[in-house]
Amino acid sequence: MLSWFFVFRFGVKTFVVVPFRAVVVLFGVLRFVLAMVGVVAKVVIKVKIDIKNRFGIWLF
Repeated sequence: MLSWFFVFRFGVKTFVVVPFRAVVVLFGVLRFVLAMVGVVAKVVIKVKIDIKNRFGIWLF
């Protein structure tokens, strides 16, 4: 159980702002990873279509 001693000792900022900032950073990293996965998937699909149509040298 979190006692009031810790809240007053370290401040409310420690228990409110720091976890919120960690969540914001986590979602930022997740967004970046999903964007990279999307880019890779898009390139792979494009290359497969190009190879299927005998234009394998074009990547984009």
